[in-house]
Amino acid sequence: MTVYRRILALCVIILITFPAAAPFPWAASAVASEHHKKSVAAKHHKQHVSEAKAKHDKKAAKHAKHAAAEKARAHKEHLARLHEIKLLKKQHAAEARSAKHKKVSAKAKAHLARLAAKEQHERRAAAKKHVSKAYRQHLARLAKLEHEHEAHLARLEAKERKARKSRMAASARIARYTSAAEHKERLARKQAALASKASARNTKQSSLQAAHNARLAAHNARVAAYEARVAQHEAWRREQQAQIDLAAANGIVQYGSYTRGVPLQVIMVDLNKPNIKVTALIARNGIGSSEPFGQMIERTHPAVAVTGTFFSLDNLKPVGDIVINGNLAYFGGMGTALAITPNNRADMVTVDWGRHHSWAGYDCVVACGPRLLKDGYIVLDPHAERFHDREMLSPNSRIAVGITPGNKLVFVMTRDRIYLGRLAKVMASLGCTQAMNLDAGTSTGFYCNGRMLARPGRQLTNAIVVHADGRHEISQSPHTLTAARSRDGG
Repeated sequence: MTVYRRILALCVIILITFPAAAPFPWAASAVASEHHKKSVAAKHHKQHVSEAKAKHDKKAAKHAKHAAAEKARAHKEHLARLHEIKLLKKQHAAEARSAKHKKVSAKAKAHLARLAAKEQHERRAAAKKHVSKAYRQHLARLAKLEHEHEAHLARLEAKERKARKSRMAASARIARYTSAAEHKERLARKQAALASKASARNTKQSSLQAAHNARLAAHNARVAAYEARVAQHEAWRREQQAQIDLAAANGIVQYGSYTRGVPLQVIMVDLNKPNIKVTALIARNGIGSSEPFGQMIERTHPAVAVTGTFFSLDNLKPVGDIVINGNLAYFGGMGTALAITPNNRADMVTVDWGRHHSWAGYDCVVACGPRLLKDGYIVLDPHAERFHDREMLSPNSRIAVGITPGNKLVFVMTRDRIYLGRLAKVMASLGCTQAMNLDAGTSTGFYCNGRMLARPGRQLTNAIVVHADGRHEISQSPHTLTAARSRDGG
């Protein structure tokens, strides 16, 4: 179909271009058909335009009619409002006139009333002028008699009320006590109640007396028990004092204390005694091994044994220097050292980290830390001595060693978890001028004169021991001292 249309369009173009081709009948019919179509389309368009214009005119007329109706309605409402306003104005004017009329009428009535009262007063005044003196006296006597009569009636009424009240009270008493027997019965009941109360009071008094006697007996028993405890404590104190005196004669004193609110176990070693020997002790198999604390004590039989310096849980090696019998057993190169000379003079030395310190002239050295006291002052500075372990710096059970001005060693142990600063104050309160911290926590070991005051929860690699049976050497395994000499370079 599309091909035919294209052919037809081509023929039309040819006819328009070449009029001589018009004699062909089929071309003329095509042109007529196309012209008919255009005329029909123009007719339809004209009809459509006329219909649209008619609709538009109709809609405009309707809109104009509606606008005129709205305008008429608004004008009508405006007229109605104007009429209503006019009526309201008339009503207000009428009310104003009525109010004014009422006010004038009231004033007129009041004036007439005043005039009438004035006339009445004048009439009464005129009438009084004509009353005789005797009549006025008669009126006065009547008024007096009337007043006296009213007063007499009031007195009689008061007497009647009083009598009626008395009769009512008597009736009530008669109703309560109808007979003497009932009165006696009431009296007997009252006496029985009083007797019962007295008996209960006596019973309560006797029970209170018995309770008081029981409390008094208990108090006397407590007093007797307290006196017995005091006597027992006194005997124990004398015994303890005897033991302390005996121990002091040997140079070692152990006692319990409560200093700065901290419960302590204290061992005091007098280095001025010639029988005292302080030395370091390492495990049986040397550096890098551990040994139970009890076996260390059984092996060496010391009078005092205390946990020494910190050690690594990985390789069991100490963190500080250890010197035994003048020989370097291990080099740690950090912390503060308890150093004791061959003639039992104690000192504390803070070493430079990572550097060899010459321990010539010292028989026993154990380096731990951090340092707590120096010359009587608190000099606690863990980080300067390269101590950074949080568990050690946090509150924990503690062991410390201090030196007094009298050349005495003071070993202190507490199970309470305290900071290092509080431990420094405790050592100062015990009279120490030099002090340092030792290994504790799970490694807390504290032994004195056959009493295990604290047993560690793990095996130890080193300890500080004190002998009170004369000076003697602690034998070490040959490979330990050989290794120590090789590390010391001699």
